[in-house]
Amino acid sequence: MTIGETLKRARKKMNLELDDVASSTKIAKMFIIALENDDISSLPKGVYTRIFLRTYARLLKLDEDIITTEYHEQFSVKSHFVAQKEQTRRDNMQYIHDRNKAVLIFLLLILLPVIGAISYFAYGDEITAKFDQWMGKSPAVVAPTSTEEADAQILPKTQEPVVSKSVPQDADGETIGDIAKPEPVVLEDTPPMEETTPADLAEETDAGAIDVSEPLPEATDFDPEEPVVVGSAQVLPVKDVASIAWTPEGRKGSLADMFAIESLARVWVKVIIDGEIVTERFLFPGTPRYYRYGETHSVVIGMTNRVAVQSGEVFREKAHDVNSLVVAEFGPGGFLDALDVGVAKVLARQKE
Repeated sequence: MTIGETLKRARKKMNLELDDVASSTKIAKMFIIALENDDISSLPKGVYTRIFLRTYARLLKLDEDIITTEYHEQFSVKSHFVAQKEQTRRDNMQYIHDRNKAVLIFLLLILLPVIGAISYFAYGDEITAKFDQWMGKSPAVVAPTSTEEADAQILPKTQEPVVSKSVPQDADGETIGDIAKPEPVVLEDTPPMEETTPADLAEETDAGAIDVSEPLPEATDFDPEEPVVVGSAQVLPVKDVASIAWTPEGRKGSLADMFAIESLARVWVKVIIDGEIVTERFLFPGTPRYYRYGETHSVVIGMTNRVAVQSGEVFREKAHDVNSLVVAEFGPGGFLDALDVGVAKVLARQKE
């Protein structure tokens, strides 16, 4: 016996008409007929069908839990808790993956310069010599290890060359014979190196400085120095929904049915559609979430200047320049308008 047959038999046993049921339960007559005919396609999506089913079963003095369980089994519909648990597990796995990826990139950025510095200090001379040899440059002069080798090197500035003892000399040290005494070797002056003044260093430092004057958000979980992506979003806007991953899975639709949120920096997002929590977590930069409009929606965004948003074909590179938590409640198609209303409320409170 199906769920519809069970409900219809119990109603007739209590001698109730459809109008009586609609009046007592405040459920539209068309939905009561759909429940008794097992016409799930005519029932509203999400949690509303389960609410109707429990209310009707309570009126007919049937066990609500048994009726709801049989409904899930008959139509292969996952309960709210199972769907939420699966979505939470997927979100946690994605969070761990994004975190590990960020840690790996951070370690590479730290370790590569350290390894390069250690290699340079340990093997810098050898690397330089090999590079000069490869470029065809003359090898550097090796420091002498003995007095004879030192005599063979170029003499310092204004120093007279050492005269070999084999050359005959008189008592005054003059060379005897036709061998002329060599003139002192004078090296050309080397131009002094340019000095770097403290002002120059300050100018270079200012040119490469990073502006971290972004105001602190109201929520204490945010990092005020975390940069926000400047310019267009990394993924949005989308013009074709064929390849996107909807949240939650199975809630697909067309571009006109879609609203989307993409994080430009780490930001907290919570989305409730038709009474079900489909997202409740931190989103990392470049993380998009695509949702299909339901009947009722509640969206909480930690900082609207850290997200790009889209509703249907309308796209905003940045939702708003407000670094405060914004709550938006809306019906089908009203995502962007609800954001504007939420931001207006925040600005009004700030002026008070």
